[in-house]
Amino acid sequence: MPVAGSGAAMFLPATMTTSSTKSVSSTLAASFFVVASLLHTVTRAEQPPRWVTADDVRVRQGPDTDKKVVGVLRRGSTLILKDAIEHGGFCLIEGEGQYGYVACKYLSAQYVPRAKAGEAGVDAAQRWVGGTALTLREAAQPDARVIKSLALNTVVKLVLEEAGKPYCEVQLADGTRGYTACRYLVSTPIVVAQVQGVYYGDGPRPANYDPVKAFWLDPGWQALEAYANYLKERRPEPGAAGPWPRDEALEKMKAHLALGLKGKKPEPYADWAEIKRKAAQEHDFKMASYRLRLEKKTVPPAVSEREQRIESIAEELRTTTGLWDIGNANDDGDMGRIFRLLRALEFAEVRPSFFRSDAELAPPGEMAEQASGRFNIIFRQLTTPRRPPKKAEEGYQAGLYDMLSRTQILVRPVQRVQLFRDGRLAGKASLMRGEETLWRDVEEEMCAGFVPGFALGESDKAIWRYFDTSGDTKEFIRRGMAANAKNNPPGSLYAFYTTATLPAEIAKVTEKPIKLNREKTGFIRGTYLHYDLDGDGIADIAIWEGEGFGPGHLGGTTTTDDRWYRLVLANINGAWKVLGSDRFQYGCGC
Repeated sequence: MPVAGSGAAMFLPATMTTSSTKSVSSTLAASFFVVASLLHTVTRAEQPPRWVTADDVRVRQGPDTDKKVVGVLRRGSTLILKDAIEHGGFCLIEGEGQYGYVACKYLSAQYVPRAKAGEAGVDAAQRWVGGTALTLREAAQPDARVIKSLALNTVVKLVLEEAGKPYCEVQLADGTRGYTACRYLVSTPIVVAQVQGVYYGDGPRPANYDPVKAFWLDPGWQALEAYANYLKERRPEPGAAGPWPRDEALEKMKAHLALGLKGKKPEPYADWAEIKRKAAQEHDFKMASYRLRLEKKTVPPAVSEREQRIESIAEELRTTTGLWDIGNANDDGDMGRIFRLLRALEFAEVRPSFFRSDAELAPPGEMAEQASGRFNIIFRQLTTPRRPPKKAEEGYQAGLYDMLSRTQILVRPVQRVQLFRDGRLAGKASLMRGEETLWRDVEEEMCAGFVPGFALGESDKAIWRYFDTSGDTKEFIRRGMAANAKNNPPGSLYAFYTTATLPAEIAKVTEKPIKLNREKTGFIRGTYLHYDLDGDGIADIAIWEGEGFGPGHLGGTTTTDDRWYRLVLANINGAWKVLGSDRFQYGCGC
């Protein structure tokens, strides 16, 4: 079976096809924080069905044409209307693996049939590609020159189909002609979400749910795990203790992931200039609803909608920067701290320098799968078998069906670079290996392996004084500091992965302090650290270190000013992009 993304089609048994569509979970995750903040509470009766009246209808994160597109719908797609209110011509919908806003003019309360060859004005010769990377060749032979690869649901015109012959001649929309496997041409578009078994609320699972086909439509761990859970549903008798009957379809999936795939290209890094633009918007940050509730008065709908709109922007800014603990509206009704802090931060102006594209570096927390899409390197996923528990052990242990854990690993190394405060750069080869124990049948022990402090750099010695007053024992403090020091060598500040060769072992550093208003921004001061990696006088990495009352643990805000937060930017082709952030972890769990 060829590697996905290698240029060859992944041909499967006749009942299976492949797809290049995004997984449902990634689409939902990308749009959740906006939807959650804008969603009105409605009952099922207030969620009527709607049908899409046109092809290529875009689903957006928010109700505006400048909001990110998170999906595309075709004519006949069946949806539910989540909100009876129109938002500037946009409607909030859910269905077929999508959750977001579409232009209301493309929705109908009347049934609209899906496109089908020979029906409702559709050309009888029209076909849709029922697989991903489906190869179009110059001749009806398996070794003929490849013209191009065709994505799932690409529309083609059937020119010639001969009985008993495996290849059909087709024509693309641009007039290109070629030959492809007849068995992957279908008379109606593939609805991936139905095959994946996506359903909503307590509704029934789609009748055409097929977890095996779903895997080959979009090969990946999520689809394999869905099939493993499907096996558990069908074979409940072994339970978590096993034995787990060997399943050939599951073994083929494991083998395919072990062979290697190309990960999907991750989202571009957030642009600092765009963050500044959003933070510069003028709003009334004092929540009128907060005051009205204190006064036990009714909050007008217009006030709620305005505050939800501000909160959705604030949530986006917090998520991008990792600053979830400032500007909490429950403190005093002030939502503006995140806006005012980001307005106050001004990094050095830059021009194109060392890093020229997103594909040259990755944040330290990125897994091999995401790095694969970023660096264009194949990654493998390997599973470790699960053994039946011994009699003396509990019946429920970590694992998923017959698997105990999975490992992600690149097939070609990249460089992990540790950046030190004084500009030193320590690089070493890394396959970005990451292992996950499959805690599915039982929950993982809370805070197992937790290490207090920064994840990627050394902490100030003074910040550990928090634990002296938090009730923790001296032994806990000693062990925490020792574990953190083992992960983060003295003077370390941050880390990143790159495919580029570093031009020097030490970068030029410039440092600049900034004073802030605690009440307005949540911080009392901060420090800019700019690092010039290649000695051309232009900063390549920038870190802002914020000092103020730290979030503490379980709401126990510190009473001392700590340097507890680091925001990291990278100069990519002359523009600052958010590479990531790091924060001092004061505790875990409850």
